[in-house]
Amino acid sequence: MPNLLNLNCRDATALMSQEQARKLGLGERLALRLRVLICTGCNNFRRQMVVVRNAARRLGRGDAPRAPATASARNAAPASAAAWRRATPSAGAPA
Repeated sequence: MPNLLNLNCRDATALMSQEQARKLGLGERLALRLRVLICTGCNNFRRQMVVVRNAARRLGRGDAPRAPATASARNAAPASAAAWRRATPSAGAPA
């Protein structure tokens, strides 16, 4: 158990991770809140965790935003094996 009166960045990030799996106690929540207020690194980590968690939830629901198709992505590879066979010159045919 980390010393809640002297919480360092490592202990704070561990508590932030644990916070995803369980409800933190009052002392843990207060120590973590204080640490996030005084440490920009811990504050950044907490905000990044929120972004990643929300993205994972959207991805799990299947409603993640899709990147627009670019011309290079459309021309990069055929969509199916049949399209690939049509696009390549007689692979395996005698020359």
